[in-house]
Amino acid sequence: MALDTDRLAELVAQKYQLLQSVQELVLRQGELIHKGEMTALLEVLGVKQRLLEEIQAVEQQLAPFRQQAPQSRRWRNELLRQQTAALVERCQQLLAEILQQEKHCETQLLRRREQIVGEMRNLCTSGQMLLAYQAAEPAPQSELDLVSEQ
Repeated sequence: MALDTDRLAELVAQKYQLLQSVQELVLRQGELIHKGEMTALLEVLGVKQRLLEEIQAVEQQLAPFRQQAPQSRRWRNELLRQQTAALVERCQQLLAEILQQEKHCETQLLRRREQIVGEMRNLCTSGQMLLAYQAAEPAPQSELDLVSEQ
């Protein structure tokens, strides 16, 4: 006979695996931001979004367990209880690491954006300067002087 705690252990393990996958994608995301590979970054963000939706679904399945008193749960054995508790703790640590990495990625992306804005300003300024020089230069004379003074 399956116990509710067996399901709890499965859900916690599933959440942990999903968080590991998200962490890998966040690391990849940072690399892509650093390299300026925005097309690949968008693909990674799409995959990450799907994983976050899966985590949300797991969290909904875990919700009823949060309303239970942990000491009232009946576990198949003490080892499974300890393993699940350790995995819950690791999930919390992993989530904190992911959030820290996300914040770093956001900072990198903002720097990259400011760099691009600066480059665009320089291009606009260069273009304006070129137009100003062209307007200031007298047009070359293409007239032929046919008057000869001999």
